[in-house]
Amino acid sequence: MRSVILVSAAIMLAACSDSPQATAPRSMSSHGSSAAGNAVLTTQGIKVPDAKPADQVGWTKMVANLADGFVPAGGAATVTAKCPVGTTAISGGFIADNANVLAPKMIGSYLDATNGWTVGFSNTAPGSFAFTFTVFAYCVS
Repeated sequence: MRSVILVSAAIMLAACSDSPQATAPRSMSSHGSSAAGNAVLTTQGIKVPDAKPADQVGWTKMVANLADGFVPAGGAATVTAKCPVGTTAISGGFIADNANVLAPKMIGSYLDATNGWTVGFSNTAPGSFAFTFTVFAYCVS
């Protein structure tokens, strides 16, 4: 047990010594110079700003698809904004264009199984008026 403590103390003292040894590399062989005299880091002869990733990380494109809906007075409607082929729906929502003060009841607002966003309304309150709404789906590829 005593030898473990002594070895640990010796390692700690060596790591925390006051010797003026540099921790950075001694040579700058991996650096070149640009025309302006600034250092340009290179990797296997390729300037780093010119390097391209081997694989794409994240999304390369995001689009929003729209679909319009109409809810008659005393009725209901469900509309789906579908994503284009090659994209995946990740979220969505709706904008009610001219819903009246007698708020319609939302049936649902959800990601559906057909790669789109679905929104539905029931507009059966007495004295309700017809209104339109727009559903949008955010799609990524």
